[in-house]
Amino acid sequence: MFSSKKKHARYTATEPAYARNRRARFVMYGLTLIRWIKWPSLTSRDNVHSIVGAQRSTNARSEAAGLPRSVVRLRQPHRLMLNKKHRNATRLMEGESTYFSHALGQGSMQSSGWRYGLLGVVLFLLVGVGYAVPQWLTRFTIEQVQIISPLHYVAQKQVTAAVNPYLHVGFFRVNLSEIQHSIEKIPWVETASVTRRWPATLQISVTERVAIAVWNGGYLVSKKGELFKPDSIRSLSTTLPRLSGALSQAWFIMRQYQLISSILVKQNLTLTSFALLPSASWVMLLNNGIELRVDQNQTLKKITHFLELYPRLKPISEKIAYVDLRYPHGVAVGWKKLK
Repeated sequence: MFSSKKKHARYTATEPAYARNRRARFVMYGLTLIRWIKWPSLTSRDNVHSIVGAQRSTNARSEAAGLPRSVVRLRQPHRLMLNKKHRNATRLMEGESTYFSHALGQGSMQSSGWRYGLLGVVLFLLVGVGYAVPQWLTRFTIEQVQIISPLHYVAQKQVTAAVNPYLHVGFFRVNLSEIQHSIEKIPWVETASVTRRWPATLQISVTERVAIAVWNGGYLVSKKGELFKPDSIRSLSTTLPRLSGALSQAWFIMRQYQLISSILVKQNLTLTSFALLPSASWVMLLNNGIELRVDQNQTLKKITHFLELYPRLKPISEKIAYVDLRYPHGVAVGWKKLK
């Protein structure tokens, strides 16, 4: 399409001069309008396409007037190429291209500078807000911590010690979930809830564990079957039943304790101690002083059989030392030694 000998060849006059002049003026007016508006949303390529669209409209009017067409294809911003009918004729619009590149360059630089300036202002505001807001929020301090639930085993100073490390960040920034987890680490606490109360108060509600047994002399068993270790269990070791066994079988022992207790209560009997021996036998002490010995083969069925015999043994229960239920078809009764 371009000659290899002449880099910038003039095209032959295949269209009237007035048509070429009108096209040139139209392009110049369009470039002037672009330079005046300085649309920031349009790129240089968008401006070029708008010029091509305007040129196509000019060609349509030229066809309607019976004039030759000169369709423009822009492969470079400053070079105009004619259609197939005039492929061998080219033209370099030096004046137009200089103004074209200058207008687009200046408009692009000005619109880019405007956008960068606005972006800088936005970033400055975001940094300022990000620094000022946390400083402002710390001015709202927490002045009071209220415990709204009754406490029996949990000391108030334990709750205060668990909460204090989180109060320095202020009323709005304090992390309630972290305070909740810190309170729930107290051995006697089963669950806790923490809420804000305007303007400067935290309200704490605590649900304490209910201990049902002592485990291996150092732990307590909650009503949910959980093991926990408070600071001291001396006051409870004399009133709660004692469970013992391997720690790996703690859940199984506690479950069996609950099941057997629910059976014995029918005869107003309770367990004061409950142990699983290494020989896989249960040894349990009743509140009337009788010791029961039973294996793990049909344990609950044998306990039920003991309850059927108990009305006969009750009159002489003070003389009975133990009842052995490990036999498949009977029981063995051991008597206390006479003093």
